[in-house]
Amino acid sequence: LFTPVQSSWTNSNISVNISLQDSFSGLLMYRYAWTQNVSIPSSWNSWHNISGYSYNTIKTQSGEGEWYLHVEACDNAGNIQYCFAGPYKIDKTSPPPPAISSPTHSNESAWYSENDPLFMWYVSDVSGIAGYSYVLDHSPLTSPDMIVDTMNGSKVYNDLGDGEWGFHVRAKDNAGNWGSASHYRVRIDKTEPSSQVDSITPYERDFLPITIMATASDATSGVSKVELWYRYSNDNVTWSSWTKYGNDSIPPYRWEFDAPYGYGYYEFYSIAYDNAGNHEEKLNAEAICRYVEKYTLSTFVFPDGAGYIELNPSGGTYNAGTVVMARAHANNSYIFD
Repeated sequence: LFTPVQSSWTNSNISVNISLQDSFSGLLMYRYAWTQNVSIPSSWNSWHNISGYSYNTIKTQSGEGEWYLHVEACDNAGNIQYCFAGPYKIDKTSPPPPAISSPTHSNESAWYSENDPLFMWYVSDVSGIAGYSYVLDHSPLTSPDMIVDTMNGSKVYNDLGDGEWGFHVRAKDNAGNWGSASHYRVRIDKTEPSSQVDSITPYERDFLPITIMATASDATSGVSKVELWYRYSNDNVTWSSWTKYGNDSIPPYRWEFDAPYGYGYYEFYSIAYDNAGNHEEKLNAEAICRYVEKYTLSTFVFPDGAGYIELNPSGGTYNAGTVVMARAHANNSYIFD
């Protein structure tokens, strides 16, 4: 009676051939109805008068959804026959872009040192999803091709290189419609930054604070902060353990060092962190200075012109503990008392 008797999902109109036959009294009339369930319709198209012992007609459905075609036929003896066929499934609407997430890289704006990203996505469609096409590249808005790569809703990549990556996925429904792509960015930086404490000049300082400078760089995610570490010795032989002095997050990286242990020798190194959480590992000094106590030795001779005092070593300003020899020289008839 119906050809075809049902259909799988399609994105085209569906035409059904209805074949009616009555080999005894002959056909008198028929009516039909399209519905979206198998119940006998409460509303029909009008009766159509026909004649003869067989009759064929084609009915077309263009609306979306699952449809059933119902037919009643009456012969010249007054007999009425009811039957239906279906479902006939039509979906002309493309699936929406999938909703993408990443449990390993949940923030698209953040940098991560993890370089094995896992992507998960989900989308629903009236006809169901037949599969997905996806691609990973360095572009933000790539549209994958229309070849199904997977029926799963997840994909993991391993050992991606540093930089910004774009994951793109689109869905195909069971009616053959391809949807638009969704896009998800991951930012990966597996490489640690670098930093260096600048040489401290002059080596000896007799006043505080001592300005310590450092340079730092990171090629991918950028430097987030730099730590200054120091250790102390009073004899330049035996040293304390390394201690963090402070952080600076804005270049130029600078600290006003106040020599917590007082006079003595101080060594320094820096540790840089990048925006992905990578950081350096160091144990060796990059710069050194000595904080010293200094004294100024002043001399005078009375009366003026009577002579002078020679200091050895000369200079007048000396580190604490320096032995200075003073020798008096008299002029003319003067003698020193």
